[in-house]
Amino acid sequence: MPYRSRRSRSASTAASSACAPRRRLAGFATARAAPGGTTVVEIPAPRRAAQIWDAESDAWHTVQGRYRLRAGRSYADLRVEATCDAL
Repeated sequence: MPYRSRRSRSASTAASSACAPRRRLAGFATARAAPGGTTVVEIPAPRRAAQIWDAESDAWHTVQGRYRLRAGRSYADLRVEATCDAL
């Protein structure tokens, strides 16, 4: 399950992302591997994972910046990490 969180925040994006949750579930998948085995799982991170709802404009707004994507068996067991930029 990958979770995304803001890596850094500039003053210009601080106000627009003030209501955004610190972490949110960005996608999920299930996989099985034999004991001691490995498997590859691809989980796309949709653009919506970097967006918040703007009630004034009645539309989704992309909060630009660097995001940390973390994946693991559960929220308490996140073993893999990567970063990406939302433009």
